[in-house]
Amino acid sequence: MSQSDIEAITKLQLDRVANRYRQHYQAELTFDESVISHINKTTNNVGVGARAIQLHIQNVLLPFLSELLMERLVEEKDMSAIQLSIEGDTYVSVNS
Repeated sequence: MSQSDIEAITKLQLDRVANRYRQHYQAELTFDESVISHINKTTNNVGVGARAIQLHIQNVLLPFLSELLMERLVEEKDMSAIQLSIEGDTYVSVNS
């Protein structure tokens, strides 16, 4: 699997997450390029391929996003648009 294939799979998986967010909250969830690069860097085991990407999203990204959403719900903050980025090796909300 080539690096461009891995990147395309990452974007497809992130689009699925964004679509679920859009359907549930009628709002936008976006990811900047640093998120794609981070996922590709941390899941670069070619032998595992797309499974590693899905596992990273399931075990790292989605728990972060869930915590962020719970915080926003409790604090009654705007959830109409969230953009995620990477600082160091940590997910952050750009518009928190």
